[in-house]
Amino acid sequence: MSPYSQTEKVNFYKAIQAKDKRYDGQFFTAVLSTGIYCRPVCPARTPKQENCQFFPSAPAAEAAGFRPCLRCRPELSPSFAAWHGTENSVNKALKLINEGILNEGSVDELADKVGLGSRHLRRLFDQYLGTSPLQVAHTRRLLLAKQLLHETSLSLTQIAYAAGFQSLRRFNDAFLKSYKQSPGKFRRIRKAKSDKNMISLDLSYHAPLDWSATLVYLSNRNMPGIDYITEKKEYLRNFNINGQTGYLSIKPHKNKDALTCEIHLSDVKLLPTIISRIKHLFDLDTNIPVIEKHLRSDPFMASCIDKTAFFRLMGCWDPYELVIRTVLGQQVSVKAANTLMKRIIDKFGTPAKNMPDQINILFPRPEILKDVNLSNMGLTTSRIRTIQAVSEAFTDNPELVTSYHTSQDIHENLGCLFGIGEWTVNYVAMRVCHETDAFPAADLGLQNAFRVGEDRPTKKQLEERSEIWRPWRAYAAMQLWASLGNTG
Repeated sequence: MSPYSQTEKVNFYKAIQAKDKRYDGQFFTAVLSTGIYCRPVCPARTPKQENCQFFPSAPAAEAAGFRPCLRCRPELSPSFAAWHGTENSVNKALKLINEGILNEGSVDELADKVGLGSRHLRRLFDQYLGTSPLQVAHTRRLLLAKQLLHETSLSLTQIAYAAGFQSLRRFNDAFLKSYKQSPGKFRRIRKAKSDKNMISLDLSYHAPLDWSATLVYLSNRNMPGIDYITEKKEYLRNFNINGQTGYLSIKPHKNKDALTCEIHLSDVKLLPTIISRIKHLFDLDTNIPVIEKHLRSDPFMASCIDKTAFFRLMGCWDPYELVIRTVLGQQVSVKAANTLMKRIIDKFGTPAKNMPDQINILFPRPEILKDVNLSNMGLTTSRIRTIQAVSEAFTDNPELVTSYHTSQDIHENLGCLFGIGEWTVNYVAMRVCHETDAFPAADLGLQNAFRVGEDRPTKKQLEERSEIWRPWRAYAAMQLWASLGNTG
């Protein structure tokens, strides 16, 4: 049974007739006469309406027996937008699947992570996505592998493991079953890169993305030795994931709505996690025009957008880094927080081998900061106590704060720690969890955005004013900060 009404089906068909980019990722069209499913922007001739069947996700289309189009390449869809706004447990599970939890783990383990029974999680997936967690993971592996075949010179074995398959045989079998061809048939010969540990991929997004504004944002929060912006306007940063180190370089693609990412790593199995983190950092999986249209319904917000263009909800690379940075930024300027951050990195950061000179220091881990002497860093006694409480909590539970958590999780996990108040919880929920409706109404900057002379709204008044922006108040906050020349 189709999850869509007749009116929605008619609108979808109009979208594929127009090749409307706004719908890319919001649904997929399966063609009954060919057995193929496509993105709304597919350049192929539009099929007859009676031959079209619509699905909310690529995994749902594949579960129904359709195979991906070789022309529009569903693996390049900027997002599965239909997933956004679904039930919280489903969203949490999807984030974990994108990071590869089902490559080696089970649905029972996934369900346990999101606090549900496995049977209930399967029912939710069927209700909201029209498919199962295993099918979502399987489709993600296939589509990532297909992209790697098209865009990299990795060997078939490397691609199999990078995409999350447990063996080359399973990789070959999955391709033969889904595509009726071997993986080698999809191979596009490319000139081998000089660095065998470098993978270059294009990650698509829904336009617009203001790269210059994004770099200003990142530059204002630069962590010396960890991230860096080059003269060519490329973003560099290093990483340490489960003891495996590497670095990446990111720049906008010249000809399409995508970021070109060069990823230097020794263990290709980390690739799903790294891709997920890049998308999270730059908010690539969000249909920005939909949110902008909603916020522009408020004339005041429309004027803010006109001043600065639309600003994305910037995420973070590492939750622990972000929480420490947020604690340092409590009740001080961005510049002052940067100074404090630099002192901590210089004093307690770990030298990183085989990195560019600009990013050769790794951020200190929680087990280091929980016990060190921070008294000469220019920090107040209470701020030191908070940093060490946060570090001890992360040492005990590395998943204290993650991208798949919700605002409620953040309140429960962070709110009980010394020095963590409502502002910090809401800001962390915005940046780490991409909670689109998180809103730190106590922030003086947000209140100043509505200031008239000496009068500015109270926290309660601002919360009431923000009701019109739901469920995108976090984006409204980013826009208000940007209108003041301070992006949070």
